[in-house]
Amino acid sequence: MLENKLYAHTAFKRVCLFAVLVPLAAAIVSTCILSPVYTQVAADILYSNTMLPDVLGLAISLFDVIFAAAQYTAIAISVILFRKAAYRRAVLLISFGEIAVERALNLAVSVITNNSGTSSGLNITLVYFALEAFQLGICVLIVRFVCREATKKYVMLCVAARRLGDLEFNWISEIYPYRALHRVKNPIVKCGWIVGVIFAALKVMSRFIYDLSYGAPSGWNEVAQMIAGYLSDILCGVFIFLFVLLFATYFFKWLAKNPEQQVIAGE
Repeated sequence: MLENKLYAHTAFKRVCLFAVLVPLAAAIVSTCILSPVYTQVAADILYSNTMLPDVLGLAISLFDVIFAAAQYTAIAISVILFRKAAYRRAVLLISFGEIAVERALNLAVSVITNNSGTSSGLNITLVYFALEAFQLGICVLIVRFVCREATKKYVMLCVAARRLGDLEFNWISEIYPYRALHRVKNPIVKCGWIVGVIFAALKVMSRFIYDLSYGAPSGWNEVAQMIAGYLSDILCGVFIFLFVLLFATYFFKWLAKNPEQQVIAGE
């Protein structure tokens, strides 16, 4: 955790800006641009035998992954960096607020494109909001536990280094650069894998429930589509992991530019 209060406040503003802008941009592109285009293309018989609907669907999934990964990263970074509980709560509230904004955008776009009333889609919007908030809540509990345990370890290392006369102990080097993507001792790597697995598992579960309600596949083409769908859900989990590492790298590189501020202190 950052010891310099002024520097911690600067880092807090940077984390909040990231937590607002990145998910918001991903939600706007996915909900307001790609989804309406996908709806029109999927309903047009001219594109029924082309790859365009599949490409648009994958693009929507990619931006959904970016949306979620940015939230997980902001929460993990806030737990690692900030001593003040108010800072961590603010980042958490921003993340849940982003879900509400995303759902509101989705409802607005649905009303405009389908010429339907808001009341017809409001119940579905609330259900999706509850499900996404539940998913984020599970990931928050895991991320906070993993990162807090890691922070306690870095505090002890910092104290030990100071007692030995090493006043320039660099705790960032314990996390970044990532030495191996399978090393779960690294809190960011561990969080990335866990939230990626949770994200993929929930998508697979959702698709499985849909397939049960839809019925058994009628041919090999539908079987292939089902397998491709499940593989894409698993791939989304892998991309969650990769984007968490990528977004966290942005913050660690910024911290590395100010090595004199990298000292941590226990709460």
